[in-house]
Amino acid sequence: MISIRTQIIRVPLVLALVTGVLSSPRLSLVTPAQAQAFKADTPGDSAKLLDDLKRRIARGRAQLDGNQTIAVETLRVAALQSMNALSLYIGPQILTAPPEQMPQTGIWAEAVRTSAEAHYWWGRASDQFGMRDEAITAFARATRFAGRARPNASDSLARDSLLGLHGSLRDGLPLVAPDDALVTVAEIAHGKLWTPRRFTFQLPSTAIHANQKSSLSPLASGQEREFLITSGRVYPPAPTSAVAAGNLLSRVPPIYRTVAAEALPGVLRHDRMAIGYFKETSGPEKGLWRQAVRVFYASNYLTRARRDDRLRAEALCAQFLKVRALVENSMGLSNAYSRSGITNLWLSEVSALWPKDDDDLRVRYSVAVQMPKINTPTSGTQIENREIDVEPASYPWRAGARQNDIAPGDIFFFQLTAPRDEAQWLRQITHEYGHVTLPAIGGFKPPLEPFANGLIGETLGLMWAASAPAAWKLPAEFGVYADDAKFSQALSTHVTTQAMPSLHAWKSRGPLSPLRRDTTALGLQYLQGMAVYAERVYGADVLGAAFSPLLAGEMKAFEMSVKPKAITTESLMASFPAALSDPFSKNGVAPSGVLPIWLPGALDGIQISTEDFLARGNLKMKAGEKVSGWLYVPVRASVLHLEWKTALTAPNSLETDASGKMNAVPDFPDANNAAGFDVKKRSGWQRLSFTARADLELVAAQFEK
Repeated sequence: MISIRTQIIRVPLVLALVTGVLSSPRLSLVTPAQAQAFKADTPGDSAKLLDDLKRRIARGRAQLDGNQTIAVETLRVAALQSMNALSLYIGPQILTAPPEQMPQTGIWAEAVRTSAEAHYWWGRASDQFGMRDEAITAFARATRFAGRARPNASDSLARDSLLGLHGSLRDGLPLVAPDDALVTVAEIAHGKLWTPRRFTFQLPSTAIHANQKSSLSPLASGQEREFLITSGRVYPPAPTSAVAAGNLLSRVPPIYRTVAAEALPGVLRHDRMAIGYFKETSGPEKGLWRQAVRVFYASNYLTRARRDDRLRAEALCAQFLKVRALVENSMGLSNAYSRSGITNLWLSEVSALWPKDDDDLRVRYSVAVQMPKINTPTSGTQIENREIDVEPASYPWRAGARQNDIAPGDIFFFQLTAPRDEAQWLRQITHEYGHVTLPAIGGFKPPLEPFANGLIGETLGLMWAASAPAAWKLPAEFGVYADDAKFSQALSTHVTTQAMPSLHAWKSRGPLSPLRRDTTALGLQYLQGMAVYAERVYGADVLGAAFSPLLAGEMKAFEMSVKPKAITTESLMASFPAALSDPFSKNGVAPSGVLPIWLPGALDGIQISTEDFLARGNLKMKAGEKVSGWLYVPVRASVLHLEWKTALTAPNSLETDASGKMNAVPDFPDANNAAGFDVKKRSGWQRLSFTARADLELVAAQFEK
């Protein structure tokens, strides 16, 4: 499955080499003979290597003076050669050692000095040719290697390196950087105003896994992801021109930039931010930190009662990184509106309808401009502007958090003083992230939210979170306490009251129901149930594949600034078969030629506990019991393979109305019966029935080519 985000071309950064020289012999830029020269006691060998590096630096500087872009490569190679030897024979701590501890005398002092010079000129070249991330890394290392700047010293390298680093940081922290560069920025350039806080996240598995040949295995644990957030005082980048003043500052939330600067309360001038990074796990940038989220908020000098929102901002930053990783890993989707891959979160103590409902009368009476009223899509393909007088009580989905048309890739959190527990914060993140990652399936009438992608996002997100609630607990150093039992119960309750009833409602009506064209609460629940059905029965990757073409069409219209074609529940129903047109060639959780499914999720009239729903548990049937359900049979499927266990081996103990029965051998460890049913001529939506001739437990189901 290809998300539309893969259309965005990333330029591979050679900064991957910066990490590689420390850990991967394959990327080593110094031959063993050259490295030994640094370690050798023979002054001539060491001096020769240093002379070679100095000549390369001189060549790179000459190229830079001639405005040749090749200067970047020449100086980069010189810097990495010098650092490789330092890291191999002094140790990787050279990258984070205090500047005052750098060698002051002897061959190592000269080696460190040469490395500092190489990095400084690499930074100069990168900066000159607009390679900001490289410049930051180069200047950061030059700053460490050059040592502490000393007053009245004739050697200006330390001072110039630090000035270069500050200059390259004018537009903010790097988008991509190695760990040591961020440490240097925090400790030296920013004077320890913030620290890099690292933590890991074990991704809950959302896939239906297959055993070696044909059967399902228990839900396997997901992969681990590494994250980093800036903890402490980080200031938004300064305006880039004198025009960027007043309410045009980047720290003013976009939805208020049409309001006169003097009419804005101070709390809407966000002067702090937290930034979240994830570690790349593959590709040329493997091992580097890549920026994924920025959380803007007002400092305690601007908030009412001098409230400090830093801890909440950092907690939201951390939880967003988890949600983002989970959605990308499970469905292959990310923020459709962000070309950079970065999502902005804005925190505010006012509500979404400010200043109409602001509780500060001084604000309400001093502001002449009010926020625009709601544009509500009507049924069908037409969208009309209907001015509706609204209050937060009647539109609660606008009061807590929202995505906005003015800045469609950004997410806004309002009324920070309103009490929320940690489960509610997570619900709001998953809801709003659904608006920027999933297609805008809409047409729903007031008082419903016009577009359902937020509801689908939170339904899926909290369903996945409820399967592994411990993974969402933040480390103690975040300073945000959550009652574990209360948090888990809240997630479970959401699944019980949202995901499970919607699935039941969809199954009871089936894929041909007229509710696929309904724009009331019943139609919204039908759509919600269809999304849950696709995810539980066929897997999150199949649901993501169904969403992708709808999202691609929407984003194409967005980029061309034309009105998008209306996306409805019927659009998803039509896209779902396309997602299953060739499900047997996917890699990873299932071998080629196999599509594992969770059959109990498709069956009517059976009782499934919340625990079994989350874990895709087995189905127990009594002798004589008959169950039915809707299944979409892929066009290329030949066999529906089922496995179960009974007290005795009884091949005919489970029957279905699918044509014929083929011999099958159990592959699942707990199964002692298996059968393959011929579905070659039954592609498309089929209503299938299954009858137990003995007490049994269904443990596996899958389509096979």
